[in-house]
Amino acid sequence: MADPTSCAHLPPELEHDIFLLAFQNDYRDATNLVLIAKRVFDWLIPHVLHVVQVDKMVFNQSIYQRYGHHVRHFSLDSSQMGDLRTYIALFPNVTNLAAWSENSQKGVWELHRLPLTRLSILRFHNLFPLVTQLTHLHVRLGFPVYTSGNTGRTLFPYHEFIKPLLHLPKLTHLCMPPPPTEGIMITELLLERKRCPELRALIIISGPLEGETVQLADDEPLAARDPRILIIRCNPAQDWEVGARGGKDMWEFADEILALRRK
Repeated sequence: MADPTSCAHLPPELEHDIFLLAFQNDYRDATNLVLIAKRVFDWLIPHVLHVVQVDKMVFNQSIYQRYGHHVRHFSLDSSQMGDLRTYIALFPNVTNLAAWSENSQKGVWELHRLPLTRLSILRFHNLFPLVTQLTHLHVRLGFPVYTSGNTGRTLFPYHEFIKPLLHLPKLTHLCMPPPPTEGIMITELLLERKRCPELRALIIISGPLEGETVQLADDEPLAARDPRILIIRCNPAQDWEVGARGGKDMWEFADEILALRRK
């Protein structure tokens, strides 16, 4: 007669695949899964830490010090969680970073330590020469402004906006807030081949959208100027997470629309 307990023992490779499928089915169940056994923890921790959102997770510094090298996608959207310098030291292999709080802007000058290809940041900084490998850049707040003391008019320093981007030779996708009416020329400057030779998509976010979806807004006037321009509506924070976890984000959405336009 067969041992009734023998069916409970599966080959380690099969166990690994089962637990990985369970995690992929619902990553939010990771806390329960990794507590099942040490071997399960070891199997899953590289996948669990592939995406880290500080404002959504309990910050366990000892875990991050040991396993932080697995992190590839990292977002910091909490003013209470310290500045970037702390996390850059813990997560040296991040390629996709979102820094969206005012406090998280501290330490941006350390970004050159990361192998970044994607960056979503709150404000413009003259730091882009430090991250020359960027292909995707998203700036969430509006353009810098100043007021002319002579005329009293509010002016938009286009050259200050453009200048840092000249140091991003690999930039293919740029997302920014809507430019002011007077500043529509900024899009034309960005789209000049000599300034951003590899730029394929310029996304303008026109407004928020609830849920994990992206919608194309009325962009006919700008698209007529240049087919690389898209105006979309989305929830940037949710969109970032969707993309980090392998779903269709605004970047992939833009590529699909532009492919249709080329046809």
